[in-house]
Amino acid sequence: MPLSEVELRARDEQVIERVRAGETYQGIGQDYGISRERVRQIAGTATDRPCRGCGKRIERPQQFCPECSTCSSCGKPLTRRGRSLLCSDCKPKKGALGPVTMRSVEVGIYAYFYAQTGYQKKSGFYTAESYKPLRWRHFRTIEEARAFRWETAARKCLACGTEFAPTVEHRVYCSTACARGANAHRRKPRTPRTLLTPEERERRRKESNKWANLTPEQRERHSAMRRERRARWTPEEREQHNADRREARRRQKEDQ
Repeated sequence: MPLSEVELRARDEQVIERVRAGETYQGIGQDYGISRERVRQIAGTATDRPCRGCGKRIERPQQFCPECSTCSSCGKPLTRRGRSLLCSDCKPKKGALGPVTMRSVEVGIYAYFYAQTGYQKKSGFYTAESYKPLRWRHFRTIEEARAFRWETAARKCLACGTEFAPTVEHRVYCSTACARGANAHRRKPRTPRTLLTPEERERRRKESNKWANLTPEQRERHSAMRRERRARWTPEEREQHNADRREARRRQKEDQ
């Protein structure tokens, strides 16, 4: 049974909305019992279309929005057929582009740039979707990347309460100053070192190092006595001795 004019108009509006949502012509045609070509023809009657540069909705028959229709370097209007962001005067010559590197545009947002010329390789921005393992997520505009980052990774600083987007997953302070202020009570105050003369420093070193003052015979006798004493230890006494040594080393590091 053929559809009425009102039903056809409602169907065409639904087809256009599904095409805007990114569904395929084949899937839409199967749902409504029409061909792929007919879906394409219906989508062509829409009054707006996505911009070929950034994807925003614009009025037909324009192919690019005003932001993508001008050179990002000098501001001249572009007579373009592709997705280049630069005019013919600002665009680097072929063969002079060089290697590509990823650089930070702002906190947590990156883009690809040519290392020699400094021009952006393509209109795309990246932000970390996860850190372990590291996965990047691509966005057409920096506003979309910024919104995604603030929605997923934004948090409040534990010291001042400022909302920020951290560069790493485990960061909880917005700046180094806040981190130092919040953890000031944990740092041990440094004691001023007394200035010693070389003679006094050498005397203290010899007093503290009694082993260096022994003769070879005394050292050998002392080592033999220590080996005999340790040979008579029980497993409990040996474990207690090792624990005491670890504790002494820990205290020595804290004193330093």
